[in-house]
Formats: sequence, C-alpha cells, structure tokens
Amino acid sequence: MNLEYKKVVLFSKAELKRLREIIDSSEQWHDGTKSTVGITESTKKNKENWFDPKVEQIKDIIADRYLESHHVNSFITIQSATHPIISQTSPGGYYKPHIDRPESGHYSTTLFLSEPDEYEGGELVLGIAGSHIKVKLKAGEAIVYKSGTPHCVQEVTSGKRLVAVSWLKSKITDQCDREILYMLRVLKEKIEEKNSQIFVKENYSSLKDAELDPGFIYKNIKHRIQSKYPITLESDITRN
Repeated sequence: MNLEYKKVVLFSKAELKRLREIIDSSEQWHDGTKSTVGITESTKKNKENWFDPKVEQIKDIIADRYLESHHVNSFITIQSATHPIISQTSPGGYYKPHIDRPESGHYSTTLFLSEPDEYEGGELVLGIAGSHIKVKLKAGEAIVYKSGTPHCVQEVTSGKRLVAVSWLKSKITDQCDREILYMLRVLKEKIEEKNSQIFVKENYSSLKDAELDPGFIYKNIKHRIQSKYPITLESDITRN
C-alpha cells in the first residue's frame, strides 16, 4: 500500500474541455517567480494566471473538487484546500528541485490540465525513499503527495504544460494517525468487496458477540483515533 502519494481523477474529459477553453482564452499570464518569495528564474521559470475573473471561478471549482473527492478524503481526511495556482510552462521552462513550505499544507497537489502528448518533458519528479518517481498524468488527473517530499519539474522541450497546483490540509494533524485511518478505510473497502456485504454491522445480539466481530474491532480502532481530534471527520470541510 502506497502511503506517500495517491493519483486521483478529478475531472471528466468533458468537464476538462470546458475548463481549458476558459483558461486558454485568458491573457492574464505573469512571471511565476513573483508568487514565490526568494525564488529567481534560475530556480523557476513559468507563467501563472492572475487577476482574470473567469479563471478565478475555475480555481474555486478545482478547490471544491478536492474537497468533494471520495478518494482524496479517504487518503488524507481533508479539511481545507488552497486556491490553486494555474501554471503554464513553455519550452525552456522548469522548476528546479525544492521542498514546499510546511505552512502551506500537509499535502501538495498537481492537477494536470494538458494531455501528455501536448508537450515534451515537463515531468513532475518526486524524491521518495531514494527513488525518483516521474509523474505525467492525463488531463483531469491529479497527484496528491506529502508536502515535505523533494520534487522538481523537468524542463519542457516542446509544447505547453498546463497544471493547477494547490495544497491541502488534513483534519488529522498526526501523520501516523492519518496513515492508520487511510489503511483502515482501505481494509474496510477490500473486505466488503471480497464478501459482497457490509463489513461494519449496526446490530449485535450481545456485547460479547460485538467484541469478537472484526467489523466492531475496526470501528473501535477508528473511534480511538478520531476521539483525539475535536472535529467531525466525515464533514466540515472548508476552502482557504
């Protein structure tokens, strides 16, 4: 089970087509180094979309889609999503190796808005456990990964790479607790898929019967983690 990152589908092709029409029609593209403190063109070379009301509405849609995603919620127990940065990288553009600021969120995300065959190069590269994971997803797909992960964007050699970058915060502040909750959710889904029935029962004939049932044990473990946090874990999500 991969606990470092997760790939998810956020938008269908039809939805993505409409988003692209609006983004591609915008002329509000500015030097991407201006949004990052202390970064110069030697580290980062891209354009970012600012001040266009049409694109700002798209940013709202993207943030909301993260909050609504079952797969994202299962993975990180999401609390909030930042307004994304729409980034455009043309030939000669790149983002050299760096680590995102911890105050931005527990997880970094890249939503791919252009298809892989629209550009050459431009792979997102993640440094995980001594390996370099290259990521170049289909338009509408996103990758969610821990914000402390070293990463870079390789130089684009042709075409145009278009992505939306944002950060997510979890309701669960402890990384170990987040991972245990995710593993419990996967366990529940796999058991229900295998047995074609509800894993966690609602009614038991006795307390002894309940305490011997795997579903009840699962629920007890989940409750012990959730009780550490003074929030409702299945709702109350917000956008920053």
